[in-house]
Amino acid sequence: MHFPTLHLLSIVASLAVLSKGYSYDMFEARDYIDELSTRTDAALSSLSTRELIAELSERLDRRKSDDHSTQFECTECLAKSKTGKKSKTCPQSKDGYHSWAKTSK
Repeated sequence: MHFPTLHLLSIVASLAVLSKGYSYDMFEARDYIDELSTRTDAALSSLSTRELIAELSERLDRRKSDDHSTQFECTECLAKSKTGKKSKTCPQSKDGYHSWAKTSK
């Protein structure tokens, strides 16, 4: 069986490109991700349960205080609202809607 040189050369070149296309970069990326998660685990393992609970409690308290710090006040009738949604109950405005403006507690 006779193979022309051009066919043989193209087969060798395609095998070389295919072997270069498959590399170990994928495994290096996995190792890097594993290393990052190990660092995080090590950082968390140095903290006690009480410290973690205290930090979470502080963050939740700050979040709760931030949620309630903004209120809305009607510029016409000075009614207060937590949401500032349009409602057709303002007795002093011309169109019947409240004109909400943000205020802080």
